[in-house]
Amino acid sequence: MKRYFHCDTNKYRKRARLFFEFVVPPVFLVAIISSVCLLLGFRNFMHGGLLLPSAAAVCGAVFAVLFAARVLLEITERAVAARARYSYLEIGLKDVVISLYAGSFTVKGEKIVNRRLIVVPLSEFQSAEFAGKRAKKRGKGKIRVKTKTAAIREYTGNSRRLGYFFKDGTLKFDEWFYEEQGYRERRETAIPAVFGNAGAIMRSVSSAKKRFDSAPPPKPYEFREAPFVKERKIREKLKSGRKF
Repeated sequence: MKRYFHCDTNKYRKRARLFFEFVVPPVFLVAIISSVCLLLGFRNFMHGGLLLPSAAAVCGAVFAVLFAARVLLEITERAVAARARYSYLEIGLKDVVISLYAGSFTVKGEKIVNRRLIVVPLSEFQSAEFAGKRAKKRGKGKIRVKTKTAAIREYTGNSRRLGYFFKDGTLKFDEWFYEEQGYRERRETAIPAVFGNAGAIMRSVSSAKKRFDSAPPPKPYEFREAPFVKERKIREKLKSGRKF
């Protein structure tokens, strides 16, 4: 059973690759052909006063494509870096945690990253299925997750404040506030198609649910005094018994 699913960032690079495959080559081909035509008809263009406008048009088209390519690469790399860090799906012993990048902004020179965090308790988990017939037929797409009651917790806020950890299999937030407040309760949520193999996710969640249901119940708490406390009480009784 796989417990951690990274965000599939290939689709963001695919968009940039399509631009370089279908936009850049034709523009550069037209620019080369136009440059050759300008050289061959240099005198005619010169006498007609069309040389400078034509050359400026060719250079402008090339510059525009190069500028667009630079901007697209910058946007792509930022999108890949942000989603690779903040978007993931983690399956714990008692909960399924879905983290999604929700944008960023800058305040006084400091970058603030927002994150959407969805916590699905396995104790209330009911089903996980493809969202729609088309997604089911293709074997990939969004996954609809349902619980028996409105037990799904959805948080949206500063990524730094939404830090969490697992203690004895139980999810705990770094800030106690989110243990009791700061979330919306839902009975149904959707896992977006950004984590690759949707079928593997559903199988892993189902396996985690079976493991949770088959786990033995926790042992009741039994108070035990520390050995030094017992020894101290025995010494106190002996001292009190000698006073007669």
